[in-house]
Amino acid sequence: MAAPDPQTARLPSPKVAATLGLSLFAFLAAGPISGGAVRAQALAPGSPQAIQVLDGAWRFHAGDDPRWAAPDYDDSRWPVVEPGQPWGRMQAGPDRGLGWYRQRLAVDPGMRLGIGLLQVNDAAEIYVDGQRVVAHGDPSRRVPGKALPFQGPVPVEASADGEILVAVRVWAGLHPRYDGRISALLLGPAETLPLYLDALLLRRWRQPGGLGQFFVGLLLTGLGLLHALIYRRRRAPEQGYFALAASLLGLHLSWQAGQFLGFFDPSGFYAHFSILMRCSAYAAMLAFGTELVGVHGRRPIQLAIAVLLLAGAFGALQPADPWWRLIPLAYGLAAVCGLGLLVRALRRGTPGWPILLPGFVPLVVWGLGDAFNNVLTLPAAYGQLRPWLSLTGTALLSGGMSVILALRFADSLDALDQSYRASARFVPTAFLKLLGRERITEVQRGDGVAIETTVMVCDIRDFSRLSEQRSPEATFRFINRFLASMEPCIDARGGFVAQYLGDGFLALFPGEAAEAVAAAIDMQAALEGFNARWIAEGERALRIGLGLHSGRVMLGTIGGAARMDANVVSDAVNTAARVEGLCKRYGAPVVISETTLSRATPGAWQACELDAVVVKGRSQALRVFEILEGEPDAELRTRKRSEAQAYAAALADFRAGDLDRAEAGFAALRGRDQAAAVFIERCRWLRQQGLPEAWDGVTRLTVK
Repeated sequence: MAAPDPQTARLPSPKVAATLGLSLFAFLAAGPISGGAVRAQALAPGSPQAIQVLDGAWRFHAGDDPRWAAPDYDDSRWPVVEPGQPWGRMQAGPDRGLGWYRQRLAVDPGMRLGIGLLQVNDAAEIYVDGQRVVAHGDPSRRVPGKALPFQGPVPVEASADGEILVAVRVWAGLHPRYDGRISALLLGPAETLPLYLDALLLRRWRQPGGLGQFFVGLLLTGLGLLHALIYRRRRAPEQGYFALAASLLGLHLSWQAGQFLGFFDPSGFYAHFSILMRCSAYAAMLAFGTELVGVHGRRPIQLAIAVLLLAGAFGALQPADPWWRLIPLAYGLAAVCGLGLLVRALRRGTPGWPILLPGFVPLVVWGLGDAFNNVLTLPAAYGQLRPWLSLTGTALLSGGMSVILALRFADSLDALDQSYRASARFVPTAFLKLLGRERITEVQRGDGVAIETTVMVCDIRDFSRLSEQRSPEATFRFINRFLASMEPCIDARGGFVAQYLGDGFLALFPGEAAEAVAAAIDMQAALEGFNARWIAEGERALRIGLGLHSGRVMLGTIGGAARMDANVVSDAVNTAARVEGLCKRYGAPVVISETTLSRATPGAWQACELDAVVVKGRSQALRVFEILEGEPDAELRTRKRSEAQAYAAALADFRAGDLDRAEAGFAALRGRDQAAAVFIERCRWLRQQGLPEAWDGVTRLTVK
């Protein structure tokens, strides 16, 4: 009999199509159908559209002989096997990786039949009455075809005697636990059988290896790629291990589900390397666990990782026993090591490990179950539960690992944010803005900018005495308390502290010079509140001097390759320090230069000229002024205001060279003892030495 052409199947009439549709609906509502567990069922017996699922015993013989396809061949001496049994469980194993199945079927004479295998795991050929009607998979590469024979069912003309002989020639696959396994034979009208197969395929979408596994695989692949990108940026080992594990598992699961759903035929590459992908993924999971728990160098875990990789490699290179028996044992060893990691993590209180429990438990059961099943053969209930354990465990464990990494990544971001906020205390935000930088990470060594600003230098009086009377720890606490009272006054006026000087600090005011003067007044007022608490603790009142000068400064970063610091360099900074030094000489808490006064818009404060001096390091005379509102003592502040004109008159006499009148004027002052004493001493010295010919009334200082 010639081999029939699958394309010659006749289309059913509309009436028959309607009947088939109702049949399909009834079938879909009947419940899932699986492989060799199916009994002969369809419509009423004898119906024209009846489908028979024949799961009767097959005759089997190992080896290969073309005569075994002939219907008249005597197979009575062949062993009888039930559908679904792999060659590994048969007493007579396959010879040269080939075996034959035969079964005789009674059919209605002259009926146009559809025939096909419900499922075959390996490359196979189906013969009917000696003629090949189906070629399934690729025998040359030992690669099976799709899970369902979609090139069939093949129409076959029934024999006139009402009997046909079906022979199946099967090539060994790549897994000895499943090699040579075939399931029930489908037999029925050629027009009805395709609908039956479509119904079977639809049911596969709801099974563990169906649509759910396909999307789980895609999800894991996406998670793997995401964490691979994170690893590329952060180079954290746990990110790399998880990226590898999730990517391999995702590709494995989605490819496997695609075969199960009939999206594509298996390929030789996948058939050889699928186990390698899975073994490598579980090895990466163990490595990920060691990173999380921090148990590096543990020999059992290293052994488990090595066994997994070896099992996968030999399974790919040598797909046969005994290497395939190593694979479930490797899974079992990995499960035991994973359990040990979990116990250690719980003992150490490793954050996030409870998240892994929902996925870890089913995977451990699956791994140990496969190991025992490989040796002892567990009950059939385990085989039904196995795919759910593998799929749900892999999905939940991978998802939990991703959540842990996400939480750790969030913690890292919080830590970085805290570090950034902490760094702002070392390098003020205002400093970065002046440099034209948004973040401290953008600052490079040598960055700098020239700006016009007012420089304030603050000095704590008698700091040496204070530090000598205290331990270093107490001195640090005192400085921090003092700065906590002063800095808000600076920040409120648009300034910032650029340098801490131990017994004081240097602050910059890029805005109005008047704001710097106001900040100095506020600081002297805040000092009174500080002193109230300080004196209550049995301490002496604290005094500070504030010197202000305006000019162009160079603001930037200086340092070496390993460390740098923010700094301010210019003559204006040196001059501000010299101006502050005049505070103590003239008994003035707040002294500003003529330059600062000229740049400051008039405010609610009064400036009184103290002197015109040439400070050390400069050649030009500089007029300096006291801000009377900066005097913290209210009584003394009132007296200075009342004597402001008298002081100015005495200063004018001194500059005019009338030393007697100048000395008498300074001696009459009661609110400026220190300044008056300075000028009285100068008058007496000049009277003894005589006035220089080029007298200009300017004081020239040779010390700071």
